[in-house]
Amino acid sequence: MYAHFDTIKYHPIWGVIIGGPRCGTFMAWRSSANNRAYIIQRAIRVYDISVPYEAMQFALFPLQVQESR
Repeated sequence: MYAHFDTIKYHPIWGVIIGGPRCGTFMAWRSSANNRAYIIQRAIRVYDISVPYEAMQFALFPLQVQESR
């Protein structure tokens, strides 16, 4: 991941965390000023994909990110 992460500047990076029925999404970015990566901890959204409604929300997350670009 870090080999590609070095080439990304000024763009947010969206990620997915999966652990059993609980999943989460997060956003991070790399600062070009101090060459550090930051993860926004307050914006981590957690889904319980054993619940059909939350599973659908989790599945639609990539489409929402694509539309916001």
